[in-house]
Amino acid sequence: MPFPFAILLLALPVLELAGLIVVGREVGVLPVLAWAILSAIAGANLLRITGWVTARKVHDAMREGKMPMGEMFEGAALSFASILLIIPGFLTDAIGLLLLIAPLRTALGAAFAARTAAQARARRDDGVIEAEFTIVEDAPDRPEGPVEPLSPLPPPEDDKRP
Repeated sequence: MPFPFAILLLALPVLELAGLIVVGREVGVLPVLAWAILSAIAGANLLRITGWVTARKVHDAMREGKMPMGEMFEGAALSFASILLIIPGFLTDAIGLLLLIAPLRTALGAAFAARTAAQARARRDDGVIEAEFTIVEDAPDRPEGPVEPLSPLPPPEDDKRP
């Protein structure tokens, strides 16, 4: 899987530049530059705000005793959308704008959680601990009879209250 990601990462700047050239020929250079600058400003502001909002939501969820997985995924998706808006180009802007849609983020979060849970179930072991051992017949300190387990707590001391 790393190989297709590397190809996509290398092809992304070429695709973005080609898109900027094609759109620039159709609508002109100034609207394309204005779009790139405005989307970068919007992305930077969104990134600044997203960190504080996510931290507050995570803090509130933890104060209520819940695991803030949904809040953290939403914060990560909004931060990723912000970064995509900062990068100049129409493809990254389109993906970033799609990530700003709340129901789409919720659906992506549910799919991510389901995939993560499935991977965790696949990795879960069956509870068997494998080990190698050697039986020592003539052990010098071998107790006779059954051995009693140790108490987990120290024995109580005598109360010396006045």
